[in-house]
Amino acid sequence: MAAYGGAELALKIKYDRLQFDDSTITRMLGHIQTLLETQAANPCRSLAELPQLAARERYQILVEWNSTETNYPKDASLHRLFDAQVESTPDSVAVVFEDAERRTTL
Repeated sequence: MAAYGGAELALKIKYDRLQFDDSTITRMLGHIQTLLETQAANPCRSLAELPQLAARERYQILVEWNSTETNYPKDASLHRLFDAQVESTPDSVAVVFEDAERRTTL
């Protein structure tokens, strides 16, 4: 890292393309940018207090990806819903507990 005239910061990133694709590195650089911009705007905050995620990415992770509610029949019991799922996907995994899977067959 080098400072130029006090207003710019240049980064040169080297990475193993077998380990990371360009989009991952771009996202990581965005995290670094967010950290640096927030630190510059709030120099008294500790590193632990600074956000790593831009507002859009934070919203995606916390809100969009957690929007998992679904409609289901309110008058059906859990075991009836389970039975219906088994009938519609009989070759799929039915139950997972620790390292064990159980498949159902009709």
